[in-house]
Amino acid sequence: MPRPPRALCLVLAILPLAACAAPSFRATPRYGTLAIDGEFGISSGSVTAGNDLQELGLEDDDGVFGARVEIDWGSPNFSFALSGSDHGGDGTLEAEISQGGTTIPAGEAVHSDFELGLGEAALTFDLVPGDLVDLGIGVGVLGIDLEWAITSQSTGDTIDTDEFVFVPVLALRGATQLGPVELSLLASGLDVEVDGDEASVYDLDFQALWRFTSDENALIGALVAGWRYLDFDLDYESDDDDEVDAEVSLNGPYLGLTLGF
Repeated sequence: MPRPPRALCLVLAILPLAACAAPSFRATPRYGTLAIDGEFGISSGSVTAGNDLQELGLEDDDGVFGARVEIDWGSPNFSFALSGSDHGGDGTLEAEISQGGTTIPAGEAVHSDFELGLGEAALTFDLVPGDLVDLGIGVGVLGIDLEWAITSQSTGDTIDTDEFVFVPVLALRGATQLGPVELSLLASGLDVEVDGDEASVYDLDFQALWRFTSDENALIGALVAGWRYLDFDLDYESDDDDEVDAEVSLNGPYLGLTLGF
């Protein structure tokens, strides 16, 4: 799977150039839910058909913890977010899956587990600075940690795989201030292909922030309500030389508390 580090290196290289300015800092722990949809296939050869994630029994995660940190020099603006979700349940295979000498046929009753970890860093520069409209573009990197395990309920055979991939992305940030309310959107994504492995990733993070402290206060306190949407399509060869095709869509609301200065 593609692991290009160039975007992350660029982000880290540019940060010291802005260190001479006095930045503002925000940290937002948040809690929400993520609904899941998509397909998954794995084969020792080539994946010819996928399995619907809901038919596999994967359920929505109603307890998703995450955090987002923003450091703003005016321009640039650096943001970093972490989150993780866990989806599991009982279902039925629509298409055969195989790994090494193990095969679980279509129609088999299975127990499925899917764990996802996400980390995203983005560095954006202002195109339209201001309180009424603030718009910036830049670059970033998305780290995706995938763990799949599918177990036959009749034989106990298990097929599992885990992979950590880096995907470079282009980033767009927009915000507007309406009195004590700030509306913002951070969007990122890219289609890449490296050595026959393909990745398509799109991430949208919308939030409404209501300040309960005045502008004169040095400390920032705000309540946050937001919506996260993530869609990725990964077609790659795993570390065990298996072909993996994962199409996953996740979305859901969250609440958070922003503190900063």
